[in-house]
Amino acid sequence: TAIAESRMVDLSLDAPEGDYTVSIDMNTLASGTEVFIEDLLTGEFINLSETATFAVNVSESDPAERFVLHLNSTSVSNETLADESQVKIYASLNQLYINSEEEITNGEVIVYNTVGQVVATEKMNGNSLALDISESGAYIVSVRSVEVVKTHKVVIR
Repeated sequence: TAIAESRMVDLSLDAPEGDYTVSIDMNTLASGTEVFIEDLLTGEFINLSETATFAVNVSESDPAERFVLHLNSTSVSNETLADESQVKIYASLNQLYINSEEEITNGEVIVYNTVGQVVATEKMNGNSLALDISESGAYIVSVRSVEVVKTHKVVIR
């Protein structure tokens, strides 16, 4: 899903394991505003403008910074997004690699640990990027640009 000219707000959910519902009163927003929740763990975008509520199951291992709220004055379109399978995210030794078949312009790579803390951020322009990750562990990697939005879990050993 591509997002053009949106405001993004990181949502922190520090809650016990269980089922939760997120809802929004669209009457409190400017006319024509679309609201999406991005789940960084699954890579899904949920259009709250259409559904008004979003149910989610939270487990103990989920990062607290799992969600991003997007407020758009334009729509989100799958047609303008590069196929996320064209972006490969993987780890080898203490290196994190991102390779894209299509060039990424003004991209941002954010690496989260399993607690939801940002451990690395890097701008991405081009087809590939390598990042040093010094500590072993599981990480959530989010790649965002006009061309693509992809989130993937990697393990550094």
